[in-house]
Amino acid sequence: MNSIAILIIFYFGWFVCVHTHNIFGALIGILLTFLNIYIIKMTFRKIAVMFFLAMFGYLTDALAFYLNIYEFNNHSNFFSIHNLWIFSIWLLFVSTFESSLKYLNNINLFVVSILGMFGGLGSYIIIAKMHVITFSFPILSYVFICSIWAILLPALFKIYQKTSK
Repeated sequence: MNSIAILIIFYFGWFVCVHTHNIFGALIGILLTFLNIYIIKMTFRKIAVMFFLAMFGYLTDALAFYLNIYEFNNHSNFFSIHNLWIFSIWLLFVSTFESSLKYLNNINLFVVSILGMFGGLGSYIIIAKMHVITFSFPILSYVFICSIWAILLPALFKIYQKTSK
């Protein structure tokens, strides 16, 4: 039951963060992350790993932004306080590793990689459809995002598994 609640919290938080794409959304995302932490009863070590992985994901998004894979429709700088909603999404996402997405630990890494490719790309396409970002070079952007997420999702899970015990 906790897994379903965590997944609902994640998707609600994701939607709020993307829909508002501002500091308000970021605060809601952070509050929901703390709710996940409370529900799961995460240890301090797992919380620290979660923050590290969220920062890693956030910096991966920064790299994509600075490589001109996508741009914000509000023309803001990536590291603007208004874009902390992206970090909030990463926190929410990584907070699901302990519950809702825990099953991925038992799946072949190649399958996790494929899930990362399509799940990652799908998220960015939805964000673009919500007019928050624009792909600078759509086909190249899709290939980049698929490639990054094919590596990123399995890597994040392996790091989480090894460091959060």
